[in-house]
Formats: sequence, structure tokens, C-alpha cells
Amino acid sequence: MVTQRAAQSNVSATGILPAAMSLGHALAVVRRLEFYVVELTIFSIPLLVVADDVHDLARPVVFEGLVMYFVLYAIGDMVNCLADRDLDNVYKTRLSRAVYRIGPSRLGWIVAIETLVGLGLAVHLSMVTGRWLILLLVLLGVFLGLAYSLGPLHLKKRGLGHLACLWSLLYFLPMVCAALIIAGPNIKVLVVAAAYATVEMGIILVNTSEDLLEDRAAGIRTTTVALGLTLTLRLASTMVGLGGAGFCAFWVLTYADERVHPLGYLAVGVFAAVCAVVLARMIWLTLRVNAKKEEEEAAVLLVKAHGPLVPIAATLVGWVGVLCAAIPLTAGGG
Repeated sequence: MVTQRAAQSNVSATGILPAAMSLGHALAVVRRLEFYVVELTIFSIPLLVVADDVHDLARPVVFEGLVMYFVLYAIGDMVNCLADRDLDNVYKTRLSRAVYRIGPSRLGWIVAIETLVGLGLAVHLSMVTGRWLILLLVLLGVFLGLAYSLGPLHLKKRGLGHLACLWSLLYFLPMVCAALIIAGPNIKVLVVAAAYATVEMGIILVNTSEDLLEDRAAGIRTTTVALGLTLTLRLASTMVGLGGAGFCAFWVLTYADERVHPLGYLAVGVFAAVCAVVLARMIWLTLRVNAKKEEEEAAVLLVKAHGPLVPIAATLVGWVGVLCAAIPLTAGGG
């Protein structure tokens, strides 16, 4: 692990000084604003599951919860960028440049302030709703967010623990917590959150797999390092298939129970079609990678070439999922 001075020298050696990036741009980079569009689906789907009508979605606590969500997600994003700043200086220079433009110490203070703000909002929401499980889930999420990137647990290095942590941290826990903002614990939320988390995490595994070589070199035992590239892609494909099927089955049963107009089922059909296309592409990628298993670098480059498709797939799955969740409120259900 190089020092801050050495890392800055390396960045400068590329001909791109940290100061060339504006402070505002640097903050946007470490916050990973490109994920906002998917984060909004994670917040919206469980609310739509438990809402009795559209007016529930306009309650002040919902907007307060949305602010809390964006603050809490920022903690995980920024801590990960801060912890990986020297590794990223070699492989993901944009993130490393952003951290050093802000300053590691200053970014640490920003994370501390965000943590206080996020916890403060969680306490207030718990008091207003009378559901203190909100605060407990937020505390667990903050713990996992820090433990993912930092020692002594450093869950990012724990093989399948890396996958389990992200599944819980990015999707399952936030979705369960979001529903509590307007309703009590609900078994339907647990089911839909588990299915949605599984399909989205399967997609995200492709993205994390492209870091195989650099993670292994840095001693970071991610899921892909532990299982190998081909087996990880097979696991990712299985997750997309099973998660997508579970999500579709949930909404078909829900629509039948709530007597949704038959046209409403088109939303489930669109979701199934999107998942099928994503799954077909992932299976094709897995076969191509397996054919190059003797040429690991070439296989990793093939995965990296598919990197730009990951946010597109995650976004499509997410927003069609929102459409499925909205149908009962707008097409004769709820």
C-alpha cells in the first residue's frame, strides 16, 4: 500500500493531476451518482408493495426517508472509494483522483458527518412512526457498509461473504427498511426484497468480476477470486434466473389475489422478457469466458468489455420492477 504522497505522484505521472478535477465533480464521483437511478428503485418497490393508495407515497416521512437513503448510500460509496484509493490509482484512476482531490482526511470527515445525519434521520423516523426497527436496520446497514471496506472484518475479502454482504447491504436490508416507513413488518416485503436483491446482485456480480486480476494481486479475496471467473458467472446467471422467476411469481400471485385487470399482467411479461434477455447475454458471456479459461487475462478483458452493459441491465430490471409494483395501485388493485 503506497502512501498518499506516492499515490499522488503516480497520478501525476499519468499526466492528470488531482487538482484538474473540480471539488464538486470529485464529490459527485466518490458519491457514485450513476447509481442514483437504481437506488431509487430499491426505495420505491417496497413502498409500493405496502402502500394502501397513492396518497401514502406523498407523506412527509417518505420524503424524509428518501433523503436518509441517499445519505446512507453515500457512506458506503465514499468509504469504499477512500479505502481503495491506492488500488484504484492503478486500475480506476477516476475514483482515486477524486479522493485525492477532496483529500482523504477531509473525505473521512464528510463520511463522519453523513453517518451522524443518517443516524439522526433514522432516529427521527423511528420516533415519528413508532417503528424502532428502522433504526436497528440502519445501524446494521452502517456497520456492514463500514465492515465491507475496512478491517478487521473487511467483508470484501471474505469470499462468498463478499456476495452475502452486498446482497444484504445494497438491496435486502434497504428494501425492508423502506417499507417500515409507512407500514409495519410485512412478509410480502421480505419475499419481494429477497427476489429483487437476488436478480440485481446477479447482474452486479458481472461488474465486480472484472476486477479479478487486480483484487487477487492486492490480496482481496472477493467472490470472484474465491470461485474463479467461470464459476462466478455461472452463479450470477443462476441468481438472475432464480431471482427473476421469483419476482415474476410474486407479482402474478399478488395480481390474482388483488384482482388486477388482465392487462396489468403485461408488466410482469415485460419484466420476464428483460430478465430473459439479460440472462441470455450472461450465459453467452459465461460460455465465451469458459472457452478462454486458459487465457485468464483475455477472459477478464471480455468481461470488462461487457461492463457498460451492467448499469443498463440493472436499470431496466429496476424500473420495470417498479412498474410491476405500481400496477396494483393504478390498475384496479390496492
